Amino acid sequence: MTEFKPDYPLVDHWGGKLLPESFGLGKVERLPVYVSGNGTEKLLGVPKFSGGGTGQNIAKSVFTLLKQWSVEEKIQALSFDTTSVNTDHLQGAHINLRHIGHKLLWLACRHHIMN
Repeated sequence: MTEFKPDYPLVDHWGGKLLPESFGLGKVERLPVYVSGNGTEKLLGVPKFSGGGTGQNIAKSVFTLLKQWSVEEKIQALSFDTTSVNTDHLQGAHINLRHIGHKLLWLACRHHIMN
C-alpha cells in the first residue's frame, strides 16, 4: 500500500459493478471505492462481495477501506448511486456509515440522479 496522507477534506465514492471473475469463471459483484478532494483521486480498493450487496455489507466494505487508509476523519461527503441499497432511509449504506462519527453530506451520483 502506497502512502496517502491528505490534509484536506475528501469525498468518498462507491458503486457496485458486476465484473468477470478471474479466468472467465462467471461474474462477481465488486465495489470500487475511491476518494477525491483538492483535485486528486485515490482508489482505495475494489472488494469482492460474497454475502450480497446489502446496505450493511456495502457500508462495512467502504468503512474497512477508509480505516485501512486512515482517511475516515477526512471524509466530509459520500457520493453513491441512487439505488435503494444505498439510499434506503433505514438500511441504506449511507445510513450504515453514520458511525464515521461526524456529519456527512450525501451526494447522489450525477450519472444516476434521474433514476
